[in-house]
Amino acid sequence: MNSPYLTEFLSVALVHLLAVVSPGPDFAVAVRQAVQHGRQAGLISAVGFGLGMLVHVVYTLIGLAALLRTVPAAMRAAQLVGAAYLAWLAIHFMRSAPPAGDPLDADEAVDPSGGPVSPGYSHRPYQQAPSTRAEQSTQSEQSAQSEPSTRSVHTQSTRQAFLTGFFTNATNPKATMFFLAVFTTLVSPQTPLEIQTLYGLWMCVATSIWFAIVAVLFSHEPVRRRFLAHGYWFERIMGAFLLAFALKLVFF
Repeated sequence: MNSPYLTEFLSVALVHLLAVVSPGPDFAVAVRQAVQHGRQAGLISAVGFGLGMLVHVVYTLIGLAALLRTVPAAMRAAQLVGAAYLAWLAIHFMRSAPPAGDPLDADEAVDPSGGPVSPGYSHRPYQQAPSTRAEQSTQSEQSAQSEPSTRSVHTQSTRQAFLTGFFTNATNPKATMFFLAVFTTLVSPQTPLEIQTLYGLWMCVATSIWFAIVAVLFSHEPVRRRFLAHGYWFERIMGAFLLAFALKLVFF
């Protein structure tokens, strides 16, 4: 990438990173895929997440090019809308509160291949209530020895796993506003279309990489619960960064 666009790319990459790592519908589905269907399904879904974002990249770049050619005055309005969205997203992140009870019991997401996930994926349905103390002890030992396989009992085909990630991202209306905000506030109208395309492709790749990391990490129960119990601090910090970006776009 040419050096004149390096600063612009770094700004785009940073804002995208802050948005993609924050827990939300995509994150909830990614965690559920890894926990309920296993690491392999989580990794395949991560590829789907990245390609689902490509849908937003394509129509954003096409629409933005047409907008710049026909109504240049609309760009400022789009910039203000984008900045307002970033500010709203930032405030939403900064108001994040600690979860009550099981962190995943309050999640709400949609799994296109398996129906609604509400009130969220919980590990409890996969545990049988023991009738005696001896059975409880035996079950605990078996669970400790075979937890990875227990979490992967509900197998999912490669196609189902991919489509889960793809449609979760491709049909997410918040992604539409995010791309509008990024490409109308952080990217200059003079930036060539091919460079903007590289920005979009980078975000697709970075999205897949992030959710692949999520799939690997959250296939381990202790890591999953620790992050979801304290992840609100990450959201608050990321919200502060996003708010700073939004204010800079409007006043500087």
